[in-house]
Amino acid sequence: MLRVTVELLPFGVESKRRTLGTVLITNDGSGSATSGNYDVKVLSSNGRITRRGRVTRFPRKRLGAVQLLLQALKAALGDK
Repeated sequence: MLRVTVELLPFGVESKRRTLGTVLITNDGSGSATSGNYDVKVLSSNGRITRRGRVTRFPRKRLGAVQLLLQALKAALGDK
């Protein structure tokens, strides 16, 4: 599973950081060595699931984690 957390650090002060949201990307195990299928959850700052999505046939050998995150966000949020 990949977990991407968005945090606010007011004026760069680490001790005042707070989480704005989280994206969870979970491999569902149904892919192959070269292609993966993933479930996506977008969580609010309080941990509630606000959106869901799915990425299928992601070419994991050719593209990396940032591209997977981009596709996951598009799947869960659309073109907003």
